[in-house]
Amino acid sequence: MTKLLGLKTLLFFLALAILSLPLIGSSRALPEFRQVKGETERFMGYYFQLKLTAKEQKVLERALSKIPAPCCADHTALTC
Repeated sequence: MTKLLGLKTLLFFLALAILSLPLIGSSRALPEFRQVKGETERFMGYYFQLKLTAKEQKVLERALSKIPAPCCADHTALTC
């Protein structure tokens, strides 16, 4: 369950970052979340909709296993 929440959180922030890319360096304001709970649930729902191939899963695991978990130094972002 903890691993699942960590991946959901990662996907949420990744989606937010991707959506913000066109705004970097522009004078436009960043998007505002007006219905935070609903929009968060929608972004987290992407976790169940997006299916990684075996190759993509390996890349994800390799990348996240190199990043320390934000909660403690004993684990990586892959297991958080």
